Amino acid sequence: MEKLEFLSELSNKGVSFLVNIPNQSGSTTIALSAEDTLKYYVNKDAFIASYHGVELQEYLLWLEEEYSVRCGANTKSGKQCKNTAIGGSVVDPIVWVKMQGEYCAVHGG
Repeated sequence: MEKLEFLSELSNKGVSFLVNIPNQSGSTTIALSAEDTLKYYVNKDAFIASYHGVELQEYLLWLEEEYSVRCGANTKSGKQCKNTAIGGSVVDPIVWVKMQGEYCAVHGG
């Protein structure tokens, strides 16, 4: 029996598949179809990125940056400023993507 067929059989028998999806304020629990359960199983991060409406790499960077947008300016030494962009503190992934290149209060305020 194929994985999807097995998951569909379980679903038809009343088994629910729930998963916690990380977000900027903790997590959201969602119910998955048999198909989505298989997608989640195959590549959890890609599934979550798709759920949030962003590309996988964008999702992973959003996590790495702890849900906040870093300033798009460089410091005098040539390194990227580590300040948070104005309005970019703890934002959802779509906002995070849209705000890339924005500046902090020091560089653009």
